[in-house]
Amino acid sequence: MVRALLALALVGALAATMTTSASAAVKLSVVKSKPFTVSAGDGDYRFAFEEYEWVECHGSDRALTIGWTDAHAPMALIYSHTWNDDGNLGFGTTRPAKATRVRGVVVCAKGKFKAEAKINLRADTVKCSKRQLALGIPIDGGPMLSSRVASRPAGKHAWLTTGEGADASAKAICVATSAFKRVKLVKRKAQFKPGSAKAVVKASCARGTRPISWGYEAGTLPSNELLRPEDIDEAEGMTTPYVAASLPNGARGWALTFRTPDGARARSGTSLALHLVCAKPA
Repeated sequence: MVRALLALALVGALAATMTTSASAAVKLSVVKSKPFTVSAGDGDYRFAFEEYEWVECHGSDRALTIGWTDAHAPMALIYSHTWNDDGNLGFGTTRPAKATRVRGVVVCAKGKFKAEAKINLRADTVKCSKRQLALGIPIDGGPMLSSRVASRPAGKHAWLTTGEGADASAKAICVATSAFKRVKLVKRKAQFKPGSAKAVVKASCARGTRPISWGYEAGTLPSNELLRPEDIDEAEGMTTPYVAASLPNGARGWALTFRTPDGARARSGTSLALHLVCAKPA
């Protein structure tokens, strides 16, 4: 019920538009939330329930993208339904096997610039105008994924989301290109190696630029399938490695930590990727 209400709020509020004037005085900062505890799940139901947390920028600053420390559990969704009100971002994390301390991180933008939050409920791509950059909001459809996933830039003005489940939507914050310069898309490929329970993928922006949005890709690990009691009669369980942590890595970089669905060492390998939208404030 909580997730359904959040989804309704998201759809309604993303239709609104923030229309402040563009400015050359945009500044970026990184803000961390206070650590909070994600309570443990109940045995095999550890990924069945969600806890929600907001990460707030200071004053009237706007959140461009969000990350978090290792939750040892997948995020169910990242939501931004108050973007047009106060610029915050939040996430819903599922419950891990053991209680875990988690800290959220947001990249905030200070300054006046045009921005519009968009969502596409009917297709896998959300498009911004040619005068806007698409800062994607990855992770939307829930944790139990069983096919190849991609939530990544589709050029500088659109965002593609596939494989995140039947309820997933393509979402992006469309910001005026006049607020940033030296915009470049960066992709770093990696492999989830057999014998490892986690994989870390790092990417960096060019000197003088910083990450203002991130996306990801992940294949499947069928031999590490996670079946919960309610999935035993279903054809598939969770086979896609999940993003356990998403964090800035130095001033110019970003890093994702992927974990196997069942928490065991990977019995096979699969492909991974980290995408960054890099830019310098104008």
